[in-house]
Amino acid sequence: MKISVLLPTLNNTKGLSKSINSLLKNSKNKSKIEILLAINKNDFKTKKFIQSVNFKYKPKILFVDKGEGYFDAAERLNKLFKASSGDYLFCFNDDMIITTKNWDLKLIKYIQKLPKDQLIAMFPSHNQRNQHWPISPIISRKWCKLIGKFANVFEADTEIYILGKLLGRIYKLDNIRIHHKGGYKNKIKQ
Repeated sequence: MKISVLLPTLNNTKGLSKSINSLLKNSKNKSKIEILLAINKNDFKTKKFIQSVNFKYKPKILFVDKGEGYFDAAERLNKLFKASSGDYLFCFNDDMIITTKNWDLKLIKYIQKLPKDQLIAMFPSHNQRNQHWPISPIISRKWCKLIGKFANVFEADTEIYILGKLLGRIYKLDNIRIHHKGGYKNKIKQ
C-alpha cells in the first residue's frame, strides 16, 4: 500500500524542510511514501532550496501558476492528486510535523480494519483546539475517483469532514499525531 503526501508550499523553506524530514524520519517503509510538492512558479526561494537539497527520497514537484493564495488550495490539491500514485492521499502542510514513529505502518494497520470498499476519510490527532476536526485529512484514492477530485473548495478539511460524517466514514487516528505550528497548544505530544 502506497501513501501519497500532498504538500502545497510557498516561501517557507525552513518549515518545508522540517515537514519532509519529519515524514521520512518517522516512517518505517520510506519506499512506500511518495511526497508531492506544489510550488508557485514565481517562488524562487523554494525552487532554489529544492535544487540545493539532496533528498534521499526525492519529492515529485509540480510548478503551479500563482493563484489567489489560500483560495486556490483545492486546485493545488487536485493537481497533486492527479500526479500522485498512492492508494491513500495525505494532505499535509509546510508548517506541520508528524511526531509519531512508524506512522506509515500504524496507518496501514488501521486501514486494514476499516470497510473494504475503501470509501473512507481519516485524520491524525493534532494540537489544534478542535481535536475532532480533520486539519490534515487522509483519504483513499477510491474516494477521490468517486468525487472526481481531492476537494471542491478551498476548505478541503471542511468538505471532507462533512462528506465523511454524512457517509459515516470519517475516522480519527488517535495513534498518529501531528503538530501544527499555528496550533493553540504549544507542547508536542507523542
